[in-house]
Amino acid sequence: MLTLPNPAALAAWVAVAAALLPGAAITEALVLAAGVGLGSAAWFTLLARWLSRVPRDHRVVRILPRVALVGLVGIAVFGVVRTIV
Repeated sequence: MLTLPNPAALAAWVAVAAALLPGAAITEALVLAAGVGLGSAAWFTLLARWLSRVPRDHRVVRILPRVALVGLVGIAVFGVVRTIV
């Protein structure tokens, strides 16, 4: 629930949609925004459900945030390099 109303995440998706579909009609943009919102909600709900079944002292609970961090840093570095080059 904290991620969905995040203005930075919403602004990022608006920028992505504007870059991918510059000539999109309002209805197309609204459908895309609804799809992103529903997809994000579904993903975080599913992830929370999976993690709620894992014991708190399990190894996955310690490793998963690190894997996510490495993935996000990798995406950010790729985006910066792609923009510069």
